[in-house]
Amino acid sequence: MRVLVQTLIYCSLFLGLSMIVWDLSQMYVPSFLILSFCICFIGALTIGVYRQGLALFFLKRMASSILTLVIIATATFLMLRLLPGGPFDDEKALAPHIKKNIEKKYGLHL
Repeated sequence: MRVLVQTLIYCSLFLGLSMIVWDLSQMYVPSFLILSFCICFIGALTIGVYRQGLALFFLKRMASSILTLVIIATATFLMLRLLPGGPFDDEKALAPHIKKNIEKKYGLHL
């Protein structure tokens, strides 16, 4: 089992570096590299967490991380909605009907 975990770790490291090199040279990463990396990384993580008896700890940390991200995203959304002004206020003065049409086009008229 230890050899399997080490193999998966080394494979995910190699595939991760391969994705970086491929992206730098070709400006895209093939889906087979991404899929292979995800399988190796998640497999090594799952086996490692299970072997060390850290499943409950891992799940608690993941839940708290997700909760934190939801709270931050919600707070950011609410702060941006409550702030006065809009994206077209800094530009030159627009006629009210033009500004209204632009806001309607981008869904900002709510």
